[in-house]
Amino acid sequence: MLSGYRLMWMTVLFDLPVGTRKERRAATQFRKFLLDEGFEMSQYSVYMRFCAGKEQADAYTRRVEHEVPSTGKVPHHVHHG
Repeated sequence: MLSGYRLMWMTVLFDLPVGTRKERRAATQFRKFLLDEGFEMSQYSVYMRFCAGKEQADAYTRRVEHEVPSTGKVPHHVHHG
């Protein structure tokens, strides 16, 4: 039995503009942030990370939301499974 832990995968999907040099730099910095946080690229603009429970997933959600470039879109959907 795994006690109270609920193991899950967290997925970050995003659409970031890259029309200007500033936007491309912001998109690159966001992708680098995700990699530094332990996410792996599943496919372009889709990153995944294993989480040991809801609390850890919530903490990563807050950090990701804080780092999203102001011109980007990251739909907020949390799926616990």
